[in-house]
Formats: sequence, structure tokens, C-alpha cells
Amino acid sequence: MSKIKITSWNVKGLREIAKIKQVLNRIRQLKSPIVFLHEIHLRATEIDRLQKRWPGQVLCAPYSNHARGVLILIHKSLLFQVANVICDQYGRYIIIQGNISTHRLNLVAYMVQMTITQHFFRISSLVCLPCKACTLLVVILIAL
Repeated sequence: MSKIKITSWNVKGLREIAKIKQVLNRIRQLKSPIVFLHEIHLRATEIDRLQKRWPGQVLCAPYSNHARGVLILIHKSLLFQVANVICDQYGRYIIIQGNISTHRLNLVAYMVQMTITQHFFRISSLVCLPCKACTLLVVILIAL
């Protein structure tokens, strides 16, 4: 597997269509096939705003229009096959297990407050246990 550029960005809310367009334009300029977005501040019913504009997969753990929410964008050029998605109902983390060709890949986006870091390590341990054959584990940790 060749190098894959991965971008992580705390967007501090994607409530406005204009901001969604600005963020996606910047991501296109970066030419990053995997993008982690944090603090998206979108509800589940609003994710289609991004899905209509992103050429690929949009996987997310939304929460509310005022807080939290993590999202992973995977560009269609990557040919990533999703096997499993685990997300938090409070919009703090999303875990995606999948394959690129014959390589297993786990993508983990996690927002953590300094007081709940133990919870993060407990979740990371659970995620890694069944993935011993995993080629790559990417964990993006955003401390609030």
C-alpha cells in the first residue's frame, strides 16, 4: 500500500452551507483522500448537506447543532470498503473498520476531554483486540 495523506481538522461547526463549501474546497486543495472532521455541530438529519457535496463516503457520529460530532470523509478514489462502523450516540467518537485492496484499516476519530482519557484507552483496547491482523490503525485524538 502506498502512502495515504490523512487530514484532521476541528471545523468548529458546519451549520452554514457557506462554511461547508469553504471546508470542502480547502479539503479538495489539500488532495487528502481521508479527512477527519471534529466539532461538526450537526444533527443526523443534517449530514446530507455534506453527502451531497463530497465525492465519496461520509461516515459520522453526529450529536447536536451546538456541540460535538465527529466525521470521517473517504474519497471515492481510495476504493475503501467499509466492514464495520461503531459510533458514539453522543458524537464523541467514530471507529471505521474496512479494507483497501488486501489491507485492513481501522480509522478512529475521538474527541476527548482531559477528564475522560481513561474512557478513551478502554475503547481503544476494545477496538484493537479483534484487529490483530490489521495493517494500519489510525487514531486521531482531539483534546478539548
